[in-house]
Amino acid sequence: SPLSVSQYLDPARIHFDLVIFDEASQVLPEDAVGAIYRGDQLVVAGDAKQMPPTQFFQTGFDEASEEEEADGAPEVYESILDQCGSAGMRTAMLRWHYRSRDERLIAFSNHHFYDGRLITFPSPTTDSTDRGVRFVATPDGVYDRGGSRTNRIEARRIGDLVIAHAETRPEKSLGVVAFSQAQMLAILDDLELRRRQRPDLEPFFREDGSEPFFVKNLETVQGDERDVIFFSVGYGKDRTGKMTASFGPLNRAGGERRLNVAVTRARELVTFVSSIQPEDIDVSGTRSIGVRLLRQYMEFAIHGPSALDAGPATSAGPAESPFEESVAAELTKRGLVVQPQIGCAGFRIDLGVVHRDQPGRYILGIECDGATYHSSKTARDRDRLRQEVLEGLGWRIHRIWSADWVRDRNREVQRTLDALESAYRAADDSLSVAPPTSKALAVDVTDAPHVQRIEPSPTPPSLLTLATLEPPTRRAADQLKPYIEAQLPARTDTNQFYEPSAAALAIPSLVARSVREEGPVHVGRVSELIARSYGFQRIGERVAEQINRGIDIAVRQKRAVRRGDFLWPPDLSATDVPVRRSGPGGKPRAVDHVALEEIASALLLTLDECFSLPEEALIVQTARLLGYDRTGVLVMTRLKDAIATLERTGLVIRNDALVTRTASGGRHQDSAVGE
Repeated sequence: SPLSVSQYLDPARIHFDLVIFDEASQVLPEDAVGAIYRGDQLVVAGDAKQMPPTQFFQTGFDEASEEEEADGAPEVYESILDQCGSAGMRTAMLRWHYRSRDERLIAFSNHHFYDGRLITFPSPTTDSTDRGVRFVATPDGVYDRGGSRTNRIEARRIGDLVIAHAETRPEKSLGVVAFSQAQMLAILDDLELRRRQRPDLEPFFREDGSEPFFVKNLETVQGDERDVIFFSVGYGKDRTGKMTASFGPLNRAGGERRLNVAVTRARELVTFVSSIQPEDIDVSGTRSIGVRLLRQYMEFAIHGPSALDAGPATSAGPAESPFEESVAAELTKRGLVVQPQIGCAGFRIDLGVVHRDQPGRYILGIECDGATYHSSKTARDRDRLRQEVLEGLGWRIHRIWSADWVRDRNREVQRTLDALESAYRAADDSLSVAPPTSKALAVDVTDAPHVQRIEPSPTPPSLLTLATLEPPTRRAADQLKPYIEAQLPARTDTNQFYEPSAAALAIPSLVARSVREEGPVHVGRVSELIARSYGFQRIGERVAEQINRGIDIAVRQKRAVRRGDFLWPPDLSATDVPVRRSGPGGKPRAVDHVALEEIASALLLTLDECFSLPEEALIVQTARLLGYDRTGVLVMTRLKDAIATLERTGLVIRNDALVTRTASGGRHQDSAVGE
């Protein structure tokens, strides 16, 4: 952080060529100065429409003040981002919006905060229940004004939705955002009770995943993103039916920026839970922009993009050129339903062909070289990037060139009909097989300052666009074993947990079973399994000490072998360690909970097929083999450590970033892997 720089880095000894600030809208100028004067160049990255610097937690702000109508309260402080803008520094806006897998998720913010300047991409479906924005009414909810300042009924509704999500869509990451700190705590209390009743769902709530479940308030959610976000307004009518326009942080100056942050956290779905309707909010007596926009967002969640001035999501109006009108007319003659200008804002698809059996879905998008095509600043945007982004969202794109249309209209119509049939065949095939993982798209921004990195799907970020980013081949996958979580019996003698007999008998038995079912297994994972068996939700110092005593006894009894931070079955050698992958719907293990020997064996599996690969490609391919959809810093570092181990033992060699398998035999003959 900037304050850490000032505190720990001696300016007389340490100087930088370049200083970069991220999330600069939250950094006070006086906090930034210490880092700025330690560098020669400065890059400030941030969004002035997102969270301002705040003293929400530093000035004794309590729940009582949330009840005050704080219109115009001087709570927004100027940030280093504002200062740099006022100083006339050169600016560039990153306009391509890549997070939202459904355009409706960004349509509201693009319209109200960014003046429609963001380039967004439409979804091929318009009636999907698991995409976009939905409104869930809780009409019996009551806001405990003057008491706990919570809405317990609404909190329980959120709990119902969270449990349903964990049961039916555990592969989708989830976050909950509450409009107040008190409501956040009420939701956490409700979920704590539910988790005790449903220990079978505990894997979903683990905190060591790549995108763990969270419950946060408006002040702390910036920077997070999840597949699905649930909102709890909390505020509403009290027991007497009285409703006021007091919405805590939203009422304060800058509240609209908090709302903008909150509603743009989801990649696929936003579920907005409220005990009130938009018409219950009387904005006539408030000057708060945040409250006014809250009402408009609720209307948007209920009615969709038609609540915006931008119009309906399915069509923006007539075709942009006679060429597009001609194409649409020819296809309509052949019985197709064709709609022009698909999208809410930003980029629009020229023509969309509606699915013959699913009216809410487009089976084919048609691109013409009209006004939208020529508006792009680079040929790469026109001819490659936009199509790849759209295909990443699920579109099938067909292009018609105006010159070809003029030369031979009938041929181009037939080509379009052929593409349409191919799209239907592909759609039918996708019903019988699992959908393939979309490639990540990395964009070089050196000659296109208005383009930012686009990742149309949650896949590993990589600068490679080679075939090595495909999912693992069948031959390698066939050699994997499923990762099956140990199922320890629930203990009924929790009150005896701290007794010496437990450490000597019961806990070592549980250790042995955990190691037998999951070994090699991290010591922390064993502790988690045993604590859960005894009914502990958290591992405190006393619990950890007692479990460690039991682990030491199990090791002395040779019921487990300890190698560093991992426990191994006594009869399992490093050369025979299985390579395991999470089953369908299961979350992969935390990468630091996977033994280095197992990762090394997975790397060798990949190289047994490919023999030689660039190091980054090898890491991405092996990460997918182990079940990791993203190669973040932790995964990357862990796999690089395993490659270094293989290199030291002579099983691979590295030359110019290329990793090559040596001719030392199959992986089961590699006795040096575990040394």
